[in-house]
Amino acid sequence: MPTGSLIELIILGAIWGGSFLFTRIAGPEFGLPTLVAVRVLISVLILLPFVLPPSRRAALRGRWTHVIALGLMNTSIPFMLLAYTTITIGAGFASILNATATLFAAVIARLWLGDKLTPPKLLGLALGIAGVTLLVYDKLHLKPQGLTLPVLTGLAGAALYGLSANFTKKYTAGIPPLTLAGGSQIGAALMMLPIALFFLPKAMPTPSAWGAAAVLGVLCTGIAYVLFFRLFARVGPTKAITVAFLIPMFGVLWGWLFLNEPVTTLMLAGAVLVIAGLALTTGIIKLPTPAAPLA
Repeated sequence: MPTGSLIELIILGAIWGGSFLFTRIAGPEFGLPTLVAVRVLISVLILLPFVLPPSRRAALRGRWTHVIALGLMNTSIPFMLLAYTTITIGAGFASILNATATLFAAVIARLWLGDKLTPPKLLGLALGIAGVTLLVYDKLHLKPQGLTLPVLTGLAGAALYGLSANFTKKYTAGIPPLTLAGGSQIGAALMMLPIALFFLPKAMPTPSAWGAAAVLGVLCTGIAYVLFFRLFARVGPTKAITVAFLIPMFGVLWGWLFLNEPVTTLMLAGAVLVIAGLALTTGIIKLPTPAAPLA
């Protein structure tokens, strides 16, 4: 990978890892539906130039149903689910759960699209499941102080990301990536606005909360999409998706540095297993193949 692209990849991982930090700052004051609506509306302003030109609009003609559905499953619902997890458990923990999206994508691709699960992918899935089990081991119980619900919402959000990746592959082929990103954000905004109107905060959020929401919309969504799809075009999907390895690392780091979130041994062990599983599932790490016998 060229040095410039590698630097962009690291920056993107730091930005998306930071989205959990800013969600935890802004979420309690805005409320989840309002925060997601503000975040999406701001990102639409960044991505609108990739949708407005006639040639771009032509690519979306007759396909808005799929684009709006993508906005629902890739933005509106998972943003709220993972925001709830972030606010309840912590930014670092939520960022690790978010990384399981690639594992869900592999399983859904097998069940829905018939993609083959090779032995390395199966091993990767097993490691990923083991990592999530370690991660949530001391949180999944039904006592009043238990954190079962936010763990499940985090996993559900990641599963929706995995579903949307396969949905994109099946139904939106041929749409330029940034046009698709902008169109799906428009669809997400149209869906979130009426919901947010029923959940407006009782008090005006503080300037710090507005600042965090603005960073979420401008940097963590709008600019991040531009960076990701530029990497997608330059180095290909397999290398671009390696940003998934960096997001939990930065998510845990920012949560520890700025929110004083604890970093436990179970979290670190779970993160290592999840990342190893992702590497095998995406083919970044390949298992050695047996040497062919000599004639």
